[in-house]
Amino acid sequence: MNLIDRRTFMLAGVGLALPMAGCGGGVDLPPVTLQSAPIAVSKSGSKFLAQPLSHSLVITDSKGIKRTIGGVGQGLGQFNYPADVAILNELAYVVEAGNHRVQIFDDLGRSIGVMGEEVLNYPGGIITTTDEILVSDSRNARIVGFNTSGRITRIIGDGVLSAPRGLAVVTSGLLIADPGLRKVLHFDMNGRKTGEFGTDWVLPWDVATDGSLVFVADVSANEVAVLDETGQKVDRIALNSPPQYLSFRNDTLHVVQ
Repeated sequence: MNLIDRRTFMLAGVGLALPMAGCGGGVDLPPVTLQSAPIAVSKSGSKFLAQPLSHSLVITDSKGIKRTIGGVGQGLGQFNYPADVAILNELAYVVEAGNHRVQIFDDLGRSIGVMGEEVLNYPGGIITTTDEILVSDSRNARIVGFNTSGRITRIIGDGVLSAPRGLAVVTSGLLIADPGLRKVLHFDMNGRKTGEFGTDWVLPWDVATDGSLVFVADVSANEVAVLDETGQKVDRIALNSPPQYLSFRNDTLHVVQ
């Protein structure tokens, strides 16, 4: 399989805290931290940092011991552009755009399996619920849900989406950032489109929520847009370059530029 050619972005250092910069909307914004690449953290404190350009995964355990695994390839423990990572039941689920799969790791860095082979086509984003893994099946223009055994649980957006990327679970369903449509869409968990979220997007790449506010990374602008639960823009977080990935954990918004 040929390596996929992806645009290289300038990344900020891991853990660099940003001062908040808004437009005076009067909204209480969370602290913001810049990350060098997509990261997920288990309840035990293990950190999993996906490194797309080096085709690797950096794991830091709760004691601060760091190990790097990977290298380009299709075997277990190898990657082809690991684009994103999420945690469920202390396991890390790494979505590989170039290998068209999700690879599963324990906190020791051991690959314990894959899912989505012969189902996914250039997947780009991943999130988890309490018992399900949701993957942006970008080239197939849909969202695919899996259980922990790798069985497909649901298909969302088939025939509606164009090139879905970022995902966020909200109380009423699922928000999907689709740069192909230049929209952020809302679906219920039965797969029914219920509306659009926000307006005037150019290339919405990722979306996250703190349970009240919604944050959208549009790679056409040097900012994170802040919206309320109705989709109205209420503030902005200014950056020095476009945001690519967002996640919200431990009361902090984590941004990859």
